[in-house]
Amino acid sequence: MRFDWRKAILFIAIFLFLASAAAYFDRAADMTALVQAWPDYSESEKQQAIQEYGLEGSLAAQQGLFLALFSPALALVTVYGLSGLSMAPVRHSPTTQLILALALVTNLSTILISPLRGPHPLLEGYFPQWFALSMAVLGLAGYICSLLVWNGRKWGLYGLVISMGLVAGLNLVGGVPLVNALFGFTLVIILWVFLRPVWWQMN
Repeated sequence: MRFDWRKAILFIAIFLFLASAAAYFDRAADMTALVQAWPDYSESEKQQAIQEYGLEGSLAAQQGLFLALFSPALALVTVYGLSGLSMAPVRHSPTTQLILALALVTNLSTILISPLRGPHPLLEGYFPQWFALSMAVLGLAGYICSLLVWNGRKWGLYGLVISMGLVAGLNLVGGVPLVNALFGFTLVIILWVFLRPVWWQMN
């Protein structure tokens, strides 16, 4: 039986995604409880909590376990997606590939920034937990859909339209300037225009 290394990569990535989600929810539960109790804490209790949870470190360091599990999972998904390009039913133009690369970067920034901006007692203007989690999940969906489009899958574009549209809506609700909020969705519209000549070749 021939070893399918692409499936192995995908299974490992899924395992790491689940482990990173568990690490994130564990930290998020602590931070949510801490934010709620923070106004009632004395100065000594606040200092103790800062030391216990490492709140003076960078946000990335505070989410160290989550990032340590999530980053390799995302890298493996990227390897899985890009390794399938040789089997794709269509070859995209350089312009389309550039747009897809921008879509990947846009979704990657959403994935990595949103979880770090969740509830935090020392962070002004933090995101509500539901908002941070929703943005991260939609960013991950958009990232995967961008890879699917690159691999010649039509439903990847449908997923991009939905995920980017929801991200734009959440950004507008969150008070993000209109131009910034609609950047990703505008990118998808431009992508669709460049995909039209090869749309019939895609699966």
